[in-house]
Amino acid sequence: NWTYSGTGGSITGTGNAINMSFSGSATGGTLSVTATNACGTSTASTLVITVNTSSVTPQPGAFTISSATVCQGQQGVVYTVPNVAGTVYTWTYSGADALINGNTNSITIDFGMAATSGTLSVVANDGSGVSAPRTMSINVNTIATQPLSITGPSTVSGGQTNLVYFVANQAGVTFTWSYTGAGTTITSGQGTNLITIDFSNSASTGNLKVTATGVSCGSSLPTSLAITVLAPLGVDESEGVSYNLSVYPNPATSFATVEMNMKNPGKVDLAVYDMLGNEVKVLLKNEMLISDTYTFSVDDIAYGVYLVKAKSGNETKVIKLIKH
Repeated sequence: NWTYSGTGGSITGTGNAINMSFSGSATGGTLSVTATNACGTSTASTLVITVNTSSVTPQPGAFTISSATVCQGQQGVVYTVPNVAGTVYTWTYSGADALINGNTNSITIDFGMAATSGTLSVVANDGSGVSAPRTMSINVNTIATQPLSITGPSTVSGGQTNLVYFVANQAGVTFTWSYTGAGTTITSGQGTNLITIDFSNSASTGNLKVTATGVSCGSSLPTSLAITVLAPLGVDESEGVSYNLSVYPNPATSFATVEMNMKNPGKVDLAVYDMLGNEVKVLLKNEMLISDTYTFSVDDIAYGVYLVKAKSGNETKVIKLIKH
């Protein structure tokens, strides 16, 4: 039967040999043991134990330099605790893709592009044992990468509307689009990875640009697409445009509607082409358009980007359609 009169001393075992553990705040005391059998309990044997508090390595002090929030790809981030002479410091990080440089009271961490949030820990050892750890949580924010190539027509005609451009999406990222030429309007999608643009009859050649911006981690390099704007197809500026062309919904899933808004009734050629110029679906062939709209199914064409081409008289218009 073992007992200890001090505090912070725990006893493991009940036989004639035991183990004791002393906490960082343990105090001295008397260890006592008695033996018991059927005839009673013996007189105690005792041992006075002195706990030397000066031999316990103190926990490192609070961080004097640190960053609780960083970005993926951020290099050389400094973390420092107060230095104690003769003390060795050991650092660890629970997150992924983070390289610790140094082994003193001050280190730097290189966070990789795949770095994840985690806990940074540092322990001290002055030769008398390892201290309790000093820890801090680090939140690693996702950095936006430069968008991949822009998908969309690089040659357009003045007056085309609802042309679709898009890049691969990134979770938690805002996309900012701009165009260096004149006479264009981004009609929808600003902030997302897919936009629609209207080109006026006076639109000029330019570059479409998009950057990606992550939370608190700045913007990526821009991705550009050079767009050549040709004169309006088949349009006699003095007499005005005979019809306007639009397709909706765009992107389409099951059905799409072509709207032509014809000023004068006439026969129409209407067809769908792939991006290589192959005709994949004939909608109207030299037929009268009964109304200003024509609805057709897209269930029979594969997912992807297509061109809808309309021709009436000497005027031809082309607009992009996405099937998804």
